[in-house]
Amino acid sequence: SAPSASSAPKLSIETSTHEAASSMLGRPMHLVSGKDTILPKFIPRSQRPASQHGRRDISAAQIDAVQHLVVRVSREHRDKVRWHLTLKAGREAVQYMPQDTFVATVRESVAEEILELPGVSGVFLLPAEMKAHPVLLQQLK
Repeated sequence: SAPSASSAPKLSIETSTHEAASSMLGRPMHLVSGKDTILPKFIPRSQRPASQHGRRDISAAQIDAVQHLVVRVSREHRDKVRWHLTLKAGREAVQYMPQDTFVATVRESVAEEILELPGVSGVFLLPAEMKAHPVLLQQLK
């Protein structure tokens, strides 16, 4: 007989473009949506396939779009990353989300800088489902 869903091993979902919250490095992130939430990784423009770059006749300043990000950090570097995020985005645009996670609204160019900071273990795009109130999401289904 086939194993039941509850006894089947959990798969760790990690690809080059997405990662499950439960498999991220560091202490667990507290999510109302659950630990099985899958977040898309932020990929710098220079590393994206040409088909995702958009129109070539638009300047870099015009495509420096605002992104809502989930930034995972090591405990040792948390204060330095918070300082950098606040400096670049402003205090109102950065929130701490236990454990060792920030939610920030920044320009894409700043997101690329954040990826290079010591102690940053991942930068992820905040999915639309996490931006909307659960009641609204239920009404849309």
